[in-house]
Amino acid sequence: RVQHFSHPDKRETASFECTYSTTLSDYDLSWYRHYPDKQPEYIVRRYSGNENQYRGTGFGNRFSAQLHKSISSTSLSISELVVSDSAVYYCAFSLTTVIDCTASLVQKLPSLST
Repeated sequence: RVQHFSHPDKRETASFECTYSTTLSDYDLSWYRHYPDKQPEYIVRRYSGNENQYRGTGFGNRFSAQLHKSISSTSLSISELVVSDSAVYYCAFSLTTVIDCTASLVQKLPSLST
């Protein structure tokens, strides 16, 4: 869905919705912003297992994602619009992988000479 704002101001909010289909219980839904001739930027991610939002660097509370599992959709809201919010926005579905990593640090002490 394309939204046009001729003169965005702090009173306007843009909302985008994305639907998905899955039988999995653990997954992530992420949102990205893409400017022409630049790499997509990670905005925010929602994990199916909790209510937390995980925002990308530089993306504050103006950017909010919701996960609506009962209707298999996710939405992105951008509040207090500014001109630099003009971009293409994508959602992405991905599997959640949890890896258990254990690391041990060993400090080798210098040997004592007598």
